[in-house]
Amino acid sequence: MIPITCRFSRLSHHFDNTEVFNDISATLSSNLTGLLGRNGQGKSVLMALLAQAMPASAGTIAWSQPFHWVQQTQRLQGPRIAEALGVAVWYDCFQRIESGGANDQDFSLVADLWHLPAQWGRVLQEAGLDLPLSTPITHLSGGEQTRVALCRAFLLDDHYLLLDEPSNHLDTGGRKWLATKLSAHSAGALVITHDRDLLHRVDHILELDTHGLHEYGGNYAIYRSIRDAQLAATEQQVNTLKKEQLKQKRAQQQELEKTAQRRKQGEQLRRSGSQSKLLLDAKKGKAESNFGKLKQQQQQRSGELTNKLSATQSALEAIKPQTFHIANQARRKSLCLHMSDLVLPYVTVPPLSITVRAGERWHIKGKNGSGKSTLLRIIAGLEQAKTGICKVYGDCLYLDQHFSLLDGEQSAL
Repeated sequence: MIPITCRFSRLSHHFDNTEVFNDISATLSSNLTGLLGRNGQGKSVLMALLAQAMPASAGTIAWSQPFHWVQQTQRLQGPRIAEALGVAVWYDCFQRIESGGANDQDFSLVADLWHLPAQWGRVLQEAGLDLPLSTPITHLSGGEQTRVALCRAFLLDDHYLLLDEPSNHLDTGGRKWLATKLSAHSAGALVITHDRDLLHRVDHILELDTHGLHEYGGNYAIYRSIRDAQLAATEQQVNTLKKEQLKQKRAQQQELEKTAQRRKQGEQLRRSGSQSKLLLDAKKGKAESNFGKLKQQQQQRSGELTNKLSATQSALEAIKPQTFHIANQARRKSLCLHMSDLVLPYVTVPPLSITVRAGERWHIKGKNGSGKSTLLRIIAGLEQAKTGICKVYGDCLYLDQHFSLLDGEQSAL
């Protein structure tokens, strides 16, 4: 039996009067677990609570081993790679020893740690980072910074890892490296991700939605098959309830028409004088009483159907995959962007020549550090190319990978 690493019970959290999630419980073990959920559902909040970065509104969290949290943003601390890896004290000590400026305290500090420089170099090399630990963090691309943050996590081989969107900003090679390292990390990890390839490698899945936290054994393929079956069954249930609701409305309408017809017949008999007024009044009273009871029953049944349909539609909305539709632009293929023999700073790549017209969507693909973000910054007018032409026709909005466009002090509205 796999030992339990973390147990959280009846966990609830809210901001002001807004509930994020309520009364969720689960256990984490030394395997690879994926945490799924729609954007804004509270996945990062749950991970922050598990990392004890803030207190929960209610509930308990108990850890049986150390853990390390890699956030979705603000992943690195310190000016150099050495600080980002959390090894600056030992790195600087080794540098003083190598340069001949060390003292007795330096040698005492690294007495049994002579293997560390080789270990740091190996971890960085595996991540595709052939860089000295003295490299400033500001010289790294977003993808390279993500790799450094993950390298620090993988150096802690006895720590359970809490990783929030770790494959963000990684290129194809970086994602393969991440998947390999996670598979080899025996202490286990909880990973928030929308990366399908990574989710196919997990042993267990937790899903957070408006109805709580749900557990699924197995990887994404198993999870998806279960969810597809649930989706089909729930959609069928919604259709059945809608048909039943329509059938009831028709029956109610037919009953109203029958009642109106009987009333008309009663009035005709009353005017003809063929039956006594006393008998007609008795029949009318009985009919109205029966109709009142029937109407009450129909209203009760209608209310039950409406509530059941609403609950089922809510469940359907929770399990239905999110889709994002991009509206088609105007058919006019007016010129939006023209680049000719553009030479990027900082990197060595061939000159770029591109023409983009309205309605076109381009995917810029390349290794981390190859200049993709630099290219976008040049287009946005935030950087200068070495040489070449870059002309934008019309307005341009630049959303960087750190969401600098957003003001953290303001609300969404």
